[in-house]
Amino acid sequence: MINYNIQTNSIIVTDSEDANLRIEVFRKGRNDAELKVAGQQYLNDLLRQQKNWDQVPGNPVRDDTYMNGSLARSDYTITTTEGQAIKAKLLADWPTEVPDYENSNINLVAEYTANRPPYVNDSISWYSFGHTLPPGAIRSTYSLSNRARDYREWYGLKFDKVTKNVLCKAVYTWQGLVRNKRSDMILPTLPTWLRNPEDAINWRLPNMYGALLHDKSGNINEYYDIYFTCHEYLLKEWCEDNSITFSHTADIKDDVMIYGMTVKGTTGEIKYVKAYTRYFL
Repeated sequence: MINYNIQTNSIIVTDSEDANLRIEVFRKGRNDAELKVAGQQYLNDLLRQQKNWDQVPGNPVRDDTYMNGSLARSDYTITTTEGQAIKAKLLADWPTEVPDYENSNINLVAEYTANRPPYVNDSISWYSFGHTLPPGAIRSTYSLSNRARDYREWYGLKFDKVTKNVLCKAVYTWQGLVRNKRSDMILPTLPTWLRNPEDAINWRLPNMYGALLHDKSGNINEYYDIYFTCHEYLLKEWCEDNSITFSHTADIKDDVMIYGMTVKGTTGEIKYVKAYTRYFL
């Protein structure tokens, strides 16, 4: 539990489960509410990322996704036994969708049930890594931007096992998300400790980025995702204050790689909070 001790000239932030954690932030003209936010920001900057989660060739992983309080799905490096089994299903039903599902041996694949919109059927997820921007064929098929600065280093395809339709999940920098979202999409009201999204310099601190779902007709789905690193207690506290179901009940805080939110773009409503853990196999 995070404790906030507001004093005359400062706030002292402590963690009841970590006797070594003590952060003092001076008031500097702030009122009590502003001082608490400053304390939360310092806490988040200190603890948001404590491990190196990067994949390396030859060191496969399993990434678990938690949502609505429980485990929702597991992704596997494509070189694992589980990954090869899923790759075989992709080759059977979508043999020419991409030139090589194993273009990188750190690609991730998963099978999952439709547990949130916009997904309606059981599906396969495939993420391809190591790109400056999605390949030209993908950009053309899904009407994506050609600006490299808009993207993170990976993209995904979502394969509907019933309809056989395929969606592209393009992963954008924060600035790329803002540039490429639909004009009617609303950015949600986010925690103040994630800093002001209009401030591009500070906004990079929590490792903030997003993703949009594109179809082959050039449409962008109204549901989109935002991802960020943060301290678990800050997010849990914020979810309680805003009546949003926290991502998990399991004790996984030391394994969480990143958190996410699914947003309904037409209203700006945060529908789900997600947690992504990583385990090296």
